[in-house]
Amino acid sequence: MGYERTPQTLTIEEMESIKTNLAELDASISKYAINLKLIEKRRTYKLGTSALPFVELTLKYATEYPQYSPTYFNLEKFQKDFEFFTQVKGLVENVVLVVEKLTDSYIAVGGDAFGSGRAFYDSVKAAAKANKPGADAIVAELKKAYFRRKIPTTSSATGETKAKPTAKANAKSTAAET
Repeated sequence: MGYERTPQTLTIEEMESIKTNLAELDASISKYAINLKLIEKRRTYKLGTSALPFVELTLKYATEYPQYSPTYFNLEKFQKDFEFFTQVKGLVENVVLVVEKLTDSYIAVGGDAFGSGRAFYDSVKAAAKANKPGADAIVAELKKAYFRRKIPTTSSATGETKAKPTAKANAKSTAAET
């Protein structure tokens, strides 16, 4: 597709600067960050945009009417948790924007690189058909690398990601079975 506004490469200095900034960011949030296990992530209530008004309202009423709170309820902890949530939410929103920019760049230039690779592969296949010296060996090696690609799939039952062969590889195995 050609993304002209994208620089061809980053300089070593630019890469080092970005990595340093990311390391500093990681270090600055590490003392506050909570690392959940997968099971904890699944079992924890999720406070998203649809539940946010409910939590804001319950905090308001819990503050105004503490007499209705259960005996185990800790209003101060609730207030601190919600304050920290709003702070982290703002940071997450900023980081998501950066990740989206990087991901879009990664996809765009990766697609361009793969397209260029495919163009060369198609050209060398044509050269092999025309019996050009050395083209058959190149095609054979590229073919092995190309058909090694896997398409990730997610099992809806387990949520696990598994790799399955590409459609071409599936067609080959199906043809071999018949």
